Amino acid sequence: MILDGSLQQLRCFLAGSPEQNILVTSFAQRMERTTAISDDEREQFIRAAQQQVATTVYPAWRRTIALLESQRNSAPVEVGLWRLVRRMPAFREATGQSEYQPPPFGENEPGVFSVPLPGPSFSKFGMSRLALHEAVPGHHFQALFRLQQEGTAPFQKSDAWGNVAGRVLGQFPAYGEGWATYAEKLADDVGLYDDDYRRAEYLRADLGRADRLVAETGLHAKRWTKAALGNNIVRSEVESD
Repeated sequence: MILDGSLQQLRCFLAGSPEQNILVTSFAQRMERTTAISDDEREQFIRAAQQQVATTVYPAWRRTIALLESQRNSAPVEVGLWRLVRRMPAFREATGQSEYQPPPFGENEPGVFSVPLPGPSFSKFGMSRLALHEAVPGHHFQALFRLQQEGTAPFQKSDAWGNVAGRVLGQFPAYGEGWATYAEKLADDVGLYDDDYRRAEYLRADLGRADRLVAETGLHAKRWTKAALGNNIVRSEVESD
């Protein structure tokens, strides 16, 4: 099980004293090669590193171990994206869009990322961004995080499960879509869009969100007509090019 391997690595990291930890020993080795500081300053920096590992790093890793141990009993044995990704039903595929459906509230079922193939606007280059947005670490992690929060009202946990009260009172698009949009940006920051086509798809989607901000402001605050709306969105795309 993946959690068992992760727990073993975490425990190995904590096995030695802070003075023996790789973060401290590697820092000390680099400090030995530094000639710009005195021996006393070098020892002071190393002691400070030891203290940080003891008071900040080790406690954080122990909290991580406690979290993973609490999830171990409920974690499924099966792994892989096959558990999350399904083709959209045929009767919806011609006009459907990709979507994420969280697990049924109160049931031990996985969430599902549905994809229309080919769908109205399917792009294999956009799948990287789409999977990050809808599944991991996007809406799938967001929904599970919310489900596992203690002290949260049931209707807030069921906002995406077709629960009317949840949708009216507990659904906050700025939170949900903000989480998923950050997941896309995080992938760009660490270089997961590994070719120009995939990164272009990410930037195209980001431009689309910027267009919608313009469009919604125009519609709701400036009373734009549909013609004005179209003209301003096109102008936004041309200026961005």
